[in-house]
Amino acid sequence: MAESFELENLKSLLQQISDDIQIDDILNRRRTVYVIDFFKKLDLRELHIKELGKEIGLFRNLDRLDLRTNDLKSLPLGITKLINLKRLDLRWNQLKSLPEEIAKLQRLKRLDLRENVFTTFPKEILPISNLRQLLLNNNYLSIQSFPEDIDRLDRLELLSLRNMRLSTIPLPVTKLVNLVELDLGNNHISQIPDEIENLQGLVTINFQKNQLIDLPDALGTLINLNRIDFRSNQLTSLPDSLWQLTNISRLDFIANHLTSISEDVGKLKLLKELSFSDNRLKELPDSLKDLKFLRILSVEENEITDISPSITSIVNLKELNYNNNQLTDIPDHIKNLRNLEFLFLSKNQIKDIPPSVCDLPILRELWVSNNQISDLPSDIDKLTKIESLALDNNNFRDLPKSLLDLSKLKMINLKNNPLSDQSQAIINDLKAKGVRVYE
Repeated sequence: MAESFELENLKSLLQQISDDIQIDDILNRRRTVYVIDFFKKLDLRELHIKELGKEIGLFRNLDRLDLRTNDLKSLPLGITKLINLKRLDLRWNQLKSLPEEIAKLQRLKRLDLRENVFTTFPKEILPISNLRQLLLNNNYLSIQSFPEDIDRLDRLELLSLRNMRLSTIPLPVTKLVNLVELDLGNNHISQIPDEIENLQGLVTINFQKNQLIDLPDALGTLINLNRIDFRSNQLTSLPDSLWQLTNISRLDFIANHLTSISEDVGKLKLLKELSFSDNRLKELPDSLKDLKFLRILSVEENEITDISPSITSIVNLKELNYNNNQLTDIPDHIKNLRNLEFLFLSKNQIKDIPPSVCDLPILRELWVSNNQISDLPSDIDKLTKIESLALDNNNFRDLPKSLLDLSKLKMINLKNNPLSDQSQAIINDLKAKGVRVYE
């Protein structure tokens, strides 16, 4: 017998036991229902449930209960009889408190309280010693409500406090020494306390969309960090200690006010993704060439004037994004990026696409929109893997017939170009081959 049931399956199964048993009876408490004990997962999401009856406690072997997107304002004590429950999803309800008896759910590992109306931290959960993941996003907990003994949740690995209007990190949170992931995105945090160094187990931190103007040196002590997200803050510089985090694989500083990147970035040997888009960079450090594992480099929306040889020395690069900079040409050494699949150079001042671009053997997408380019290389057909070409808002008049030999081409954007009649004939042939053409 299957162990997972959607609502309709549950109704059907109960009706097989007795013709007069309905799931509504359980929800509305009209009679006691004896439920067979093999249910492991119960999905009651999006049913506009306003109240649960105590009969919910009859599902004693449940390990997952999904009550998201309902109209619950409270939980019945019956739910505390689900002693085998491991995952409880209560997001998108109207809960502002939990019953003290919820502490009986000692096997609970994941509790999702996102999108409710809590104004204080639910202290009732502190005795749940096995809790690993706690999500409280989009509530409005006061900083003062975080209990000093929050470290009773000593096995907590994930804490998500996104979009809660927090002005600072509640200091009790820095006692959760076994945290692996901390999400404080979309708040009003302007400063990270030095006590962050207590969280030595952190692997991922998210401070995106806050009001940070600087970062503490203590950040560099979190040697297990693997992913950092500080996008959309007000950072003007980065601490030297940051470059001590040699286990970092993903670094995101999109949409800040940075004017330079330290040469010490080359010490982050395991870096795979580096994003500094939407800053005020004029150049990139030569040490980037030492990042042998880098796969994605995004520096769009800066003030960079060239693609340096140090960048094209990153031989394993798969995606390079220089959109919206001040490039005037594409260097011939671009051909060194033999593993490049995505090249984004739109919104620059480029006048020509050199033949060397056609030497990128596995390039799948080339975006050069909004430049001043008038010709494609005649040997464009060497790009045998190309799937998308964005050529709109340029000066293209004549298109090479070799476009028709691109067997993988799925999309080409040619809007706002002064195309000739000859080019129109090629466009018609592309359409006949099933290519999606924007003109």
